[in-house]
Formats: sequence, C-alpha cells, structure tokens
Amino acid sequence: MPAITIVGTSDAALFRVTLDSRRVTLNKGEAIVDITADADHALQWFVRGDEGDKYSIGITDPSDAKFKHSATLDDEGKDAGLHWVKVQA
Repeated sequence: MPAITIVGTSDAALFRVTLDSRRVTLNKGEAIVDITADADHALQWFVRGDEGDKYSIGITDPSDAKFKHSATLDDEGKDAGLHWVKVQA
C-alpha cells in the first residue's frame, strides 16, 4: 500500500486537515498516510483565524502526487479547499 506525505503550517487559530473525511494530525507539520493505489482520495482543509494569518498545505511525496497551496486569510478570516490525490501502483 503506498503512502503520501502531507505537510502543513498555519498561523491561524484553527487549521484542520482531512483525507477521505478522516482527520490528519500533522506532527511537527508532517503526516505520512497510507492510501489505496489507483484510487481517488480527497485532501481537504479548513482554516479559521485573523485577517493576515498565513497557511500552507501540500503533499511532498511521492513525486507523482506533489501539491502545494499557500494563502493569506482575508477580512472574513476563513478559507477551505479540496485537492484530489491519486497515486499509481
């Protein structure tokens, strides 16, 4: 079974990451999660904080799944996103 490495950092008070609706705990900004090969997986995030708070979320491994997203919260103080992940066997 392949694994992906999810990385993330945030200044915001709330930064929640899920993979296929299962919460991902980032230990020192990183988590290694087993996934099923050749299947679509949903990486989702939700951020809530103050205007100007910054966050980033990404996948660093394997190379065919690399992804990076960074943003700064606007005056609404919240953001969310979805990224589909698929790793070949």
